[in-house]
Amino acid sequence: MAIGLVFSVALVYVYDYLNITLVYGEGLGQIARAETAQTPTELITHVVAAKKSLPEGGSAAWWASDETNFKQIQQDLDLVLGRAEAISALTSQNELYNSEMLDMHANLRVIQEKILIGCLAC
Repeated sequence: MAIGLVFSVALVYVYDYLNITLVYGEGLGQIARAETAQTPTELITHVVAAKKSLPEGGSAAWWASDETNFKQIQQDLDLVLGRAEAISALTSQNELYNSEMLDMHANLRVIQEKILIGCLAC
């Protein structure tokens, strides 16, 4: 009986690991690259790739939550894309350019955490 329980718990952890690394790994990697992008163009490239590899709907967690809902995450990524496109014509010495890049990097970190927390809480 105890062996069956241990096996079941191990199976759940393996499933969660595979779910995160195989299903969301590419998207998380692209978001991490976007978070460290030095230019809006580079950021846009990685966010577009992340959007393609992440689900368009559903939840990263077993329960429905706006925080872990992929429809909301896709919308958050769209907002980041719009902001990056808006500042792409500015020079890197522009104060607005720098503050927007920092803020977009912070937003991308939050998006990563939403996905990871949703997956790990399953």
